[in-house]
Amino acid sequence: MIEQNPYDLLKEDMIEKKIEWLDFLESWFGKSEYIAELGFPHRKKTKNLEHTFRQLLFFGAEMRNDVYSTVYVFRKMKYVEHAANPQRKHIPDYSSAFINKAYWELDFTHKKQGCMQDAYDDCMKLMDYFNNECRVYYTTGKGFHIYVDLLLSITKIELREYTRFIIDGLKLETADCGFIGDISRIMRVPYFIHSKTKQFILPVTRNMSLQYMIENSKTCFTPIKVTRKPLNLSERWGSVNDNGGNTASLSKT
Repeated sequence: MIEQNPYDLLKEDMIEKKIEWLDFLESWFGKSEYIAELGFPHRKKTKNLEHTFRQLLFFGAEMRNDVYSTVYVFRKMKYVEHAANPQRKHIPDYSSAFINKAYWELDFTHKKQGCMQDAYDDCMKLMDYFNNECRVYYTTGKGFHIYVDLLLSITKIELREYTRFIIDGLKLETADCGFIGDISRIMRVPYFIHSKTKQFILPVTRNMSLQYMIENSKTCFTPIKVTRKPLNLSERWGSVNDNGGNTASLSKT
């Protein structure tokens, strides 16, 4: 039996299950009046749900590119007069970001002689600390992307401090610290394909083993709407235990 190309499977699913894909995209990007950017990896701003779907179908499934989106949405645009790329003259004003989530990227190459099991272990630490009230995605390449939705928006400084607080408190050895507080950051969109591994970005639950993730990332899944469990940051910003009896503390000011 000839195995079907994953990009053909993705394209077929997007066309046949378009309503489910539109529901997912609406839940992924949130408020429609705000602006986000897609990355293939070159950036394109979103316009409306239908236009976004068409771009993802073309660039992600037909052209077989990696698919990214900005972590945040933005309230307004700005004009860049001397942009190297004429198509990038009108870009989101990153200072207008609606910072309604914290995020971490786990990459096992950030640990000396690290492996995917190390990233998985760090991922489980985060899921346990947040009592599974976080959104986690297995990227199939080097690790995981984790998002914690927030009840109220925060500042860029608070985002940077909180992200670092969790990394240090839980001793996340595979955390990528190079982009902490980066409001313009783009990360992989789930259910699309990693161009190097040819596997699908997979949503993760606490009971999944690493082997289960590896095997199931080879399967094309019709996406489901994002379920958010917003965290009241002021109630949780106190101390973190790394399960080894060591704690880190930071007072929110």
